[in-house]
Amino acid sequence: QQYRRRSYEQPRKFRISLKPSLVLLTIVIALASSASIHIPWMITATSNVRDLVAKLNQEIIQDITGEVQTILNGAERIQDSIVETMSSSAVDLEKKNRLLDYFFPLLKNNPEITWISYGQPNGDFYGVNRVDPYNFQSVKSYWNEEGDTAERIFNKYVLQEGRFFKT
Repeated sequence: QQYRRRSYEQPRKFRISLKPSLVLLTIVIALASSASIHIPWMITATSNVRDLVAKLNQEIIQDITGEVQTILNGAERIQDSIVETMSSSAVDLEKKNRLLDYFFPLLKNNPEITWISYGQPNGDFYGVNRVDPYNFQSVKSYWNEEGDTAERIFNKYVLQEGRFFKT
């Protein structure tokens, strides 16, 4: 037979005893206290990190801009020097080795510049480039209009004791 409740009997309710309820209350209070401290701290820290990153990026951009401007100014000075030398006929453009000899010291004394060349209307060009702080190379390129090709001659040089030596 099935048990039937009598009308005066109350239905059984779920109850927690005093000890577990105090433990649960203590845990809830500790979690609420931790959250009330940690969440504002996390928001503030995230905001500070974003501000710091923005400031660092701005400083890096300014440093790079200044460095690029210095390099461009140096390149313009070298270009102006070359133009003045060419227009005053200080370097004979018909003697290509003298032209390259003029370019090497310019390249040596301006470490931010890696390539200097001179091109002619017929497609020929002559230049020097810095491979690394001590190794350089010269390039002579002769354009052949008939074959639509260029013949290039490369020579390697090493900088030792302030002088260039062909290798």
